[in-house]
Amino acid sequence: MKKYSFKSLGISTVAAGAILFAGGNAASADESAELGEQLLFEGKDHSHVAELNELLAEQDYLDTDVESTYTSETTEAVRSFQEDNNLLVDGLAGIQTIGAASELSKGDTGYLVEELQEKLASLGYYDYKVDGIFGPITEDAVASFQDEYDIEADSGVAGPQMYAQLYYSAEVAENGSSEGVEAPENVEEPVEEETASEDSEEAAEEETAAEEETVSEEEEAAEQAAAEEEAAAEAAAAEEEAEQAAAEEEAAAEAAAEEEAAEQAAAEEAAAAEEAAAEEEAEQAAAEEEAAAEEAVEEEEDVQSTSSEPEGETLNVEATAYTAFCNGCSGVTATGIDLRSNPNQKVIAVDPNVIPLGSTVHVEGYGTAVAGDTGGAIKGNKIDLFMPERSDAVNFGRQNLEVTIVDTP
Repeated sequence: MKKYSFKSLGISTVAAGAILFAGGNAASADESAELGEQLLFEGKDHSHVAELNELLAEQDYLDTDVESTYTSETTEAVRSFQEDNNLLVDGLAGIQTIGAASELSKGDTGYLVEELQEKLASLGYYDYKVDGIFGPITEDAVASFQDEYDIEADSGVAGPQMYAQLYYSAEVAENGSSEGVEAPENVEEPVEEETASEDSEEAAEEETAAEEETVSEEEEAAEQAAAEEEAAAEAAAAEEEAEQAAAEEEAAAEAAAEEEAAEQAAAEEAAAAEEAAAEEEAEQAAAEEEAAAEEAVEEEEDVQSTSSEPEGETLNVEATAYTAFCNGCSGVTATGIDLRSNPNQKVIAVDPNVIPLGSTVHVEGYGTAVAGDTGGAIKGNKIDLFMPERSDAVNFGRQNLEVTIVDTP
């Protein structure tokens, strides 16, 4: 993760109207990404943050009034969740934290499932294709891992206890592959694929054509875990349908194996079409997702390689402080942040030529903030810290501080 630092001196002006268009929100994430693909941290504003807040609220770490902004309350809730579940406590929501909070189970799809499959595969618990579909094979792999490490949780459900063991246990590092215990990853490359129900009660639904492995209701459960691509052929024999053998290499074969013999022929064409559409979409997005994932891994490794102090290029800056109620001030920053409505928002004014507007920075003694404002006196290595109370701003005076950029737009 690239980090920069800055030094600033002067008093910023939060001008209305004329500068509202000058910048964006530093916390905006790629709208096309899936939950877990982008690292979420304080200051970001995105629908993924709302989803994270909802997960935390469901587990009583936040109030039920869910917002889309990653506030200081979100940071504290994430830290509490991480501490309670033996995860790395950093207040950042990466793939381990989001995955643990999501409690993945059969029927889930997407990037979080794909990363879980890759991790289990690296440890020898999962030897099927990594397709982002939480089907019966993934469920068995999760259950086997839980049994191996005596995890007392719902069998086959990847919850907080499993993530803590999977990523941070020295025992897993000793027994697992050469990858050992990985540093948490921030973002992921989502591959959207369809899921198909493996339960006999859901056999008639046939909603998707991308199940990991299906078997006939008449076959024993042991065949499912060992068969994988051959399972379709065994299921076809049990179902006595000639169409099954011809459709094995298509996603319809997996879904069709659970269907009654009368539904087999009709299900194959629909399943094949759905999988083909999913595969085409995945191929188009693969390059971008892979690049995003690689960058995310580097960023997460950089973050996790430190203890509590942010890492990056750090500069000494001259800093002053200001409020949203100065004469002639509108209370709205250059990037559109309403400081009067959000008095607890951590915002600093910067020279955009030194620190890009929208960057996330860590200011010594002030904390993590958004570079969301400018000022006429803020030139060069100078910053101006927003404070809710005028007395605090006056008492702050002028100080030399260190500033580190955590993230840039």
